[in-house]
Amino acid sequence: MTWSDRLRFLAGLFLATLVTLAIEILNTRLLSVLTWYHLSFFAVSTAMFGMSAGALRVYLGGAAYDYSPPSDQRPYFFNILRPGDLFAASSTDQGIGVVAAGNLSATRSLVLLWGISAGLVALVILAPLLRSGLPSMDRASFTHAVAYFALIGTGYMLVQIPLMQRFSVYLGHPTYAVAVILFSMILATGAGSLLSDRIPIEIRSGWLLAIPLGIAGLLLLGTLAIQTLMDATLRLGLVPRCAIAAGFVALTALPLGTCFPVGLRLVARHSEGALPWMWGVNGACGVLASVSAVGVSMWSGIHTNLYAAAGAYALLAVPGLWLSRSARRS
Repeated sequence: MTWSDRLRFLAGLFLATLVTLAIEILNTRLLSVLTWYHLSFFAVSTAMFGMSAGALRVYLGGAAYDYSPPSDQRPYFFNILRPGDLFAASSTDQGIGVVAAGNLSATRSLVLLWGISAGLVALVILAPLLRSGLPSMDRASFTHAVAYFALIGTGYMLVQIPLMQRFSVYLGHPTYAVAVILFSMILATGAGSLLSDRIPIEIRSGWLLAIPLGIAGLLLLGTLAIQTLMDATLRLGLVPRCAIAAGFVALTALPLGTCFPVGLRLVARHSEGALPWMWGVNGACGVLASVSAVGVSMWSGIHTNLYAAAGAYALLAVPGLWLSRSARRS
């Protein structure tokens, strides 16, 4: 910064300070005349508070790190790195302490983990499928089928990972949350898959609209109600809280289990040779979504994942109805 730049900066700072002081004096005089004299102290303290809050907001808004307080939806107190400064902040890591620097390194490792997962998905899942060739299925039907199972794989993990994160705080330890959520969610999903055989999608295609929209509505309702449920039952013992968490998750996961077997039945009406592709697409999207969900929870909030999952399941109606109607035409 040159001397002329410094002089202009100091002149601007002087004028801003002068104007602020003049406003404070004017307010104290007006309040002294119109009301009571002691309100002038209130005016001065309020003005100083506003100046400090504004200065703090401007400073933190342009800082390389995120200093916003954690919450139940974003309990990651250690994550102070903004997504836009993921790698740009490397030069400012010095001097922030060993613990903070280690957490920043771990946060950046999440991106590296996503890249490794993507590479392994391409190598282990997509490469064998491509080597075996595309199934004997028209391109439009194949595209809709891939979209259907991609939405299922993504949406399911955008429900599972956030629920484990959310209930970690409620149950008091991540180990409890992982055990309870995985057990109840897999069990309820299996039960939903078993019940899906009773859904007559070949006769009534309206089920292909009702199921996705019902799941989306259930996810939205659960997302809005979960905090109230936790607040009302937080003082209970560990065993009752585990039972409440298992029941909540099971109720949410039961309809999720119907989507995968229903999709297999839809695709099988077009080409049974396409079923391995659907399994592979579902697994690939699930792996990538599980890593992505962690990043979304850290930077945007756990509930953002649940809202995205509701959107993904609602969109299932589009490829599901298309596959059903195209199978009838053929």
